[in-house]
Amino acid sequence: GSLFVWSLVTWWTGHVSTFQELLTARAVMGLSEAFYIPAALALISEYHLGSTRSRAVGVHQAGIYVGQILGGFAGYMADSPDHGWRWMISTCGLLGVIYAIPLIAALRDPVRAAPTVESTAAAKTGVLRGLLGNRMFILLLLYFTLPAIAGGVVRDWMPEILREKFSLGQ
Repeated sequence: GSLFVWSLVTWWTGHVSTFQELLTARAVMGLSEAFYIPAALALISEYHLGSTRSRAVGVHQAGIYVGQILGGFAGYMADSPDHGWRWMISTCGLLGVIYAIPLIAALRDPVRAAPTVESTAAAKTGVLRGLLGNRMFILLLLYFTLPAIAGGVVRDWMPEILREKFSLGQ
């Protein structure tokens, strides 16, 4: 569902006509992104048990960066006088909506036995201690968090930059 919402908001961004609409679209985009990663990683964890889980998470995370690289190409295409940024953003959003529909229909949570309350609380405490005591986990946490903060600063100011650069009215 979050991919569908994200794609729909991306499509909508290509059809805004005022700065306020662009700002609203980008704010809704941020909210939709906040729901995507937890949902995606939960699905991956449910479908990939044991030895395939780390590879599946790695492929997913690599896909995020491949998408950013392709986004650079899309930015180049968006600068084309024949197409423009609205066409590129609308196209990306539409493709995402089309891709999300069969995923919504096909992906379901696997049936698992429900854990007991006692074992769940003890497991959460043990997992948290294990993670915070793992040096590699802390390094990975910093590795992914710090660039995301820097990227967020750029992304949060992008509507204002676009408004000034392309003289978009409010």
